[in-house]
Amino acid sequence: MPRRRSGKSGSPGRFALPAWEIPTFWEERLGGDGSPYLGRELQKGLEMLGKREAELFSARKGSLWKVALARYLRETTVVPNAWLATHLHMGTAKSVSSRISSHRNTVSSDEPTWKILKMLECVD
Repeated sequence: MPRRRSGKSGSPGRFALPAWEIPTFWEERLGGDGSPYLGRELQKGLEMLGKREAELFSARKGSLWKVALARYLRETTVVPNAWLATHLHMGTAKSVSSRISSHRNTVSSDEPTWKILKMLECVD
């Protein structure tokens, strides 16, 4: 049964649920953590770049193609940085965010890897 919590002023607040009972963003919208949908998007990106899933393990965390792929997924889906960090093997969510931001500010739209991924938007 939900517990009642009081606000700062001592007035009754909303019902509070334990954290494990609160549905997450992904559970509400995608019926789970979103992995099947995001996994397909990741596969499409890898195919367009001519990369294999095994290369996600072996390539450096900040490889240009990995950062471009993370940026593409971030801009075309609602994927959290933590998911990108885990599935692209790029370190922490904070480092993924920093690398994507840097990619936005420094890489031109003519960069070959980014150009390939942007073409994927037209195909969908």
